[in-house]
Amino acid sequence: MVDVALGVLGTSFLVVALYDVITTTVAVAAGKGPLTSQVARVLWLGFLAAASRRGRGRFLLAGGPAVLFAVVATWVMLLVVGWTLVFAASGGLDDPSAGRRPLPLLRFAVGLVVGRVDSPGQPVGGAGQGLQLIAAASGVVLLTLTIAYIIPVVDATVLKRRVASQISTLGHTPAEVLGRAWNGTNFGDLHLYLVALVPTIGELAERHLAYPILHYFHSAERHTAVGPNVAVLDEALTMLRCCVGESTLEPSSTLPLRRAITQFLDTLREAFITLADAPAPPPDLGSLRSDGVPLVDKNEVQAEFEAVSERRRLLLALLRHDAWSWEDLPVVHTALPTIAVDEEPPTGT
Repeated sequence: MVDVALGVLGTSFLVVALYDVITTTVAVAAGKGPLTSQVARVLWLGFLAAASRRGRGRFLLAGGPAVLFAVVATWVMLLVVGWTLVFAASGGLDDPSAGRRPLPLLRFAVGLVVGRVDSPGQPVGGAGQGLQLIAAASGVVLLTLTIAYIIPVVDATVLKRRVASQISTLGHTPAEVLGRAWNGTNFGDLHLYLVALVPTIGELAERHLAYPILHYFHSAERHTAVGPNVAVLDEALTMLRCCVGESTLEPSSTLPLRRAITQFLDTLREAFITLADAPAPPPDLGSLRSDGVPLVDKNEVQAEFEAVSERRRLLLALLRHDAWSWEDLPVVHTALPTIAVDEEPPTGT
């Protein structure tokens, strides 16, 4: 009875490990395994709590690699514990000094999983020998899938920095993005830059959907951080729709980008990022007015802003998840209500 219980428990560990590894590394549409997501979330919350006491700085730079290491370590631990229990249930090792003692079995299982067996004994019986081959194969499979997972994750972190840098060249605030493009009559070639961003942000969204762990890779520099720059870009599109009275930009040059950003925001729930309690504070339109940009009536602006407050709550949640704040954009605040425009909901577009 004890052997059966050990075998069932060990097999359960192995099944959970296999399911989590496959859903995280192979099943791209799934994006994450149940254990992977929980380990990543808990560890990142710990990093955020520690960073808030120490000052944000570069401390969070270690968060992404630490989460990745913890996920892989969890997989290895599950396999090792699972095989230890399975070998104990099958009769242990044939060495009298080892037998079914936990430590020798644990050492034997570790050696099989990591590919270096250093144990005086071998599994008892033909079934034990077969299990040894399967355990060794599981270690090889885990190593292969881990490498195949890490490489695209590292590549995607480079993409994150590149996209953020590309957006930051347009301006560091929503008003600056519009003000720098305004030539006194229209927004010049701004539409060309916006259209060029659509495929890169779309790719960024797909990478985050396939590898939700990317949400835990932090950039300490404002110009290479995705969160603040995506917020600036989306806010600029919002102001263009809500505030500018005579926009010369056709919807065909702004709506695709808006939808690409929406696809990126849809991936936030994979990292357990939920809506902030209140929308982000509204921007001050004074700089646009001083640049000569024609603006609509304040009451009309207010109504448009309120219509998309949920989207801006999501943007604020994105910033906070990555240890940034709306003030880091930076934005000059006024007493106006919330702002963000899109006929479609912020998620599910």
